[in-house]
Amino acid sequence: METETVLLILVIYYLFGTFLVTNAAKEHQCDMMLVVLASIILSPIGGLLYVLCFPPKR
Repeated sequence: METETVLLILVIYYLFGTFLVTNAAKEHQCDMMLVVLASIILSPIGGLLYVLCFPPKR
């Protein structure tokens, strides 16, 4: 695989994963900015764990 293809796959993975995590954050009423930052820095899986493990804001 070429480098451009791998980078494109990673970008699509992060965008789609972040989209799914933000939908989960809306359902749990979490702080959206922290969820997006966790998704970008850790990975979308880390963002989802943040949504599931931390209590929602009130």
